[in-house]
Amino acid sequence: MALLRAIWRIFPHSKAVYLLPVWLLLSGCVEEILPPREGAFPIIDDRRNPLVLIETTKGNMRVELFEDDATNTVNYFIYLIENMPRVFWNQPVYYADDIRIEAGPRGAIAGFRIKKEVTRHGHKRYSLAVKGMSGGWLSTDIVLTRADAFDLDKANTVIGRVVEGTSVVNKLQRGDRIRTIRVIRKRSHEYIPVAYGSPMRFSPYRRKRH
Repeated sequence: MALLRAIWRIFPHSKAVYLLPVWLLLSGCVEEILPPREGAFPIIDDRRNPLVLIETTKGNMRVELFEDDATNTVNYFIYLIENMPRVFWNQPVYYADDIRIEAGPRGAIAGFRIKKEVTRHGHKRYSLAVKGMSGGWLSTDIVLTRADAFDLDKANTVIGRVVEGTSVVNKLQRGDRIRTIRVIRKRSHEYIPVAYGSPMRFSPYRRKRH
C-alpha cells in the first residue's frame, strides 16, 4: 500500500494509477503488498483432522487435533479459540520441567464446565492436552509434553500432537508466553461442546452420533 501512495503522489492525476492494482494482481506482485494471513480463514476439510497454530514468544507450532477420539474436548478447545479468544491471548507458561510445560490462565474455567474425556491417546512426546481440574472437570489451561508422561493420562485429556515446530516445545520456559492460538483447518460442522452449567445447546456433531 505504501507503493501505491508513493505513485499517487508522483502522478496524482494520471488515470493509469487506477489500473495499477489490476496489473499487480495479474502479475502476482500483489502478494508482496498484501501477504496472506495464515489462519485468517480456516480451511474446511471434513476428511482430515483440525489443525491449529500456536504462536509463542519462542516461535510457532502446528498441532493436529484428534477430533474423532476426543470429540467433545476438541469441540471445547476450538469453541474457545473462535468465540473466547482472550482465553489464550498472551498467557504465561507458568510451569516447565524436562517432561512438560503448562500454560494458560491458571485453572480458570470459561463460565461453563465440561467433563474430562478418556481417549486412546496418551501423553506421548509432543502431545497437547487440556489440563484437568478436581472433580473430573477440564480447565482452560494447556499441557505440552517434551517426553512421554503416561502418568498424566488420568489427570488431563490429550487432544492432539505437535506436527510442526517441536523445537519450540523444547525451548519454552517459565515466563515465556502463548501469544495466541488460531484455527488453520477444521471440519464443516459447528464446534459447540456438550457443557454443564451453561445455556449452550448440543452440538450438531453430537446429535449426529445418536
